[in-house]
Amino acid sequence: MHQRSPSTSNGFTLIEVILALAILAISLTMISKLVETSFDNANNASDRLEARMVAQSIIDQIKCGALEPENLGPIQLNADEALAAWYTQVVVEPVNTDAGSIDMLLQVRVYVSRDADFNQPACELVRWFQSPAFKEELALMESAAATSASSSSTSTETEEE
Repeated sequence: MHQRSPSTSNGFTLIEVILALAILAISLTMISKLVETSFDNANNASDRLEARMVAQSIIDQIKCGALEPENLGPIQLNADEALAAWYTQVVVEPVNTDAGSIDMLLQVRVYVSRDADFNQPACELVRWFQSPAFKEELALMESAAATSASSSSTSTETEEE
């Protein structure tokens, strides 16, 4: 009979196989957690991007005059206005400085969130606009200046004749 010595064995022992499988299982678990975290981060980034687009859309509507710069919300957007269920809130207030408030500027804050409580908004966008009252006052001053300039030019023409 021919006996083999244990040192010349060509296979793996049971302990080596179990250890290799344990290492493989731990590695696969870590990789699956990494992939799951990557998908969660991609979804969060996608949500933040969509919230930013919704907020920018509301700012653009205010800028072009389709919406008045006034406090709104919280309101839920429908499927025509956003890809998913978003709540928005618009907060308008005069710009305040150390010297007091500046009546000609309005600070418009647009909040976008998945929940109506706005505990943690997905996006907050801030822009400054001229106050509509200041625009009206400026237009009145310009028309008064134009009227006085035209009346003074007609009075000089009559004096020259």
